[in-house]
Amino acid sequence: MNLLVARHYLVEIAARWRGLWWRLLAGSASASGIGRGARIHRGFNLAFSRGSRGLVVGPGLHCRSWCSIVVDGGRLSIGDNLFMNNRCSLNCQSQIEIGDDCLLGEGVAIYDHDHDFSKPEKFRLSGFRSAPVKIGNNVWLGSNVIVLKGSTIGDNVVVAANSVIKGDVPADTLVVPSSRDKLVLLPLRKPGEAQRS
Repeated sequence: MNLLVARHYLVEIAARWRGLWWRLLAGSASASGIGRGARIHRGFNLAFSRGSRGLVVGPGLHCRSWCSIVVDGGRLSIGDNLFMNNRCSLNCQSQIEIGDDCLLGEGVAIYDHDHDFSKPEKFRLSGFRSAPVKIGNNVWLGSNVIVLKGSTIGDNVVVAANSVIKGDVPADTLVVPSSRDKLVLLPLRKPGEAQRS
């Protein structure tokens, strides 16, 4: 057997194990459902704590290499056809909802919590503050975008690379970081629509 044939068999075995793993996860009490057609690449990490309120993944999930999903006491809902590029991270302690047909560029991180640093003498023991995150349908988060707790992103939004989102982003918007550490919200032009001034 040559190396190419051996590699093919190893890839096929790995794909079957991933499919079995998803079926086992879908059968667990806390996971409400895992959609069909998930494609998971190497280095994928899923941490789902016993006290979590649910994990729902729509069909067509595609995770590139080294992606991480952590659900620690919260509820994570992922719509149909989510694409997660390399090194994306979803971190849920409260609630994260991601709509259908969304794209996450390389290094995107979404958090529904942050550290409570009101007791500066022991940061590691200070606990967390959380608020739900909601991302609409047809949203594209560029490389290294960070979405913080309490944020809501409407439908049909493009967020430029290296942006930090905290708060609300209306639907049909292009989000671009400015040179003054602020975000500029520009209306998106739909096909057939005249240029806005």
